[in-house]
Amino acid sequence: MKHYLFTDIHGTWDLLQELLDYAGPTQEDLLWFGGDLIDRGPDSAQVVEFVRTYASCLIGNHEQMCLEAHQDHTNAARWLMAGGTQTLDSFGGNIPEEVLHYFKGLRDIHEYGSFVQVHAGVKRGVALEEQQIEALRWIRGEFWGIPEVPIPGKTIVFGHTPTPCILHKTLEVEPFFGPGMIGLDLGSTMTRALACLCAEELKVYVVRETGRKRETYPVPSFCLGSP
Repeated sequence: MKHYLFTDIHGTWDLLQELLDYAGPTQEDLLWFGGDLIDRGPDSAQVVEFVRTYASCLIGNHEQMCLEAHQDHTNAARWLMAGGTQTLDSFGGNIPEEVLHYFKGLRDIHEYGSFVQVHAGVKRGVALEEQQIEALRWIRGEFWGIPEVPIPGKTIVFGHTPTPCILHKTLEVEPFFGPGMIGLDLGSTMTRALACLCAEELKVYVVRETGRKRETYPVPSFCLGSP
């Protein structure tokens, strides 16, 4: 049994199908998604249905915004401007209560061996069990912008910030590998690319709509959480 870690699908059901075909998980393998299943892309409903049925998932900031919009309509504009309009369209105008209930039950951290999957990152200098929601779902440069291991002995697998923004590359879309960090958000709706990590193989699988359409990246040893 292998563990495959995904993130930030953002309603790109076609890319997810392509990535699953390339990475090749079986029915015995475990699939974990790091949040942001929804918004921006055209097929959030299909992505959510697949993940609810066949995988496990963390909550991302987009699921949080969706829930906040449904709990208090004064928050709706923020969510709709962040891609919620496309999500509503994919659900036929209304998100079912069972989907909102599903979002409410999602957690923030998944640990597997030395791998720690979160949506956005962690706050440095804070123990994993003491991390706050604001960091786990929203943090950016103060996490990935420091070239030091965030939590000794752990590898933080994250999304939220598209790797072209981290790597300052606009033409090459690839994963981010840092000390004790692996960034998998390739900016799916902007770049038409997705990635996933196979923990046992120590490989990141990437699919793209253009260019090098299928590519595998070995995880460098410096990502593996040494002090």
